[in-house]
Amino acid sequence: MLTIPTYGIQLETTFRRILKAAGIRQAEGDFNATALLLDAQRLDAKRLARCAQHFNPAKATAADLLDKVFGIDHLIDVNGGAEPVYAAIDLTANGSKVNAKQLKAQSLRPMWQGLGVSQFFIVEVVGDPADLSKAGAAALIDKLWADMESAFNGPEGRVHIIRLVFR
Repeated sequence: MLTIPTYGIQLETTFRRILKAAGIRQAEGDFNATALLLDAQRLDAKRLARCAQHFNPAKATAADLLDKVFGIDHLIDVNGGAEPVYAAIDLTANGSKVNAKQLKAQSLRPMWQGLGVSQFFIVEVVGDPADLSKAGAAALIDKLWADMESAFNGPEGRVHIIRLVFR
């Protein structure tokens, strides 16, 4: 039976490709589930307990813990060198949820900063990933880098909103 990927899966896959094309290293692999679980317990045991009502953190992958406990869809290293500079991304296609996601990220600041994340980005994506042309992808990469560079030139620990339009 043919299974058609959901919009969310298409969006995540396309965004990973954009990050790769931009030369931005996915850094989720720098963290293992055991260490993240210990970090969550140390940084905010009450949040971990609330999250545990919906899934079993002890059996979760690192990606699941980053997403469900820390609110991070993508963890990236914008330095790419020996000394990583981490940024977190919460990706959404629902523009009406951007403000709520920003408030959530701000409330979770001690948790993501405890992982060494210096900036947090809410990335709102508008459009269908299937409509993204090569020229459109190049423009998205340029915009993503420009917006991120601007954020990293400012103070640490802020939550930024980036809006990308697929064309």
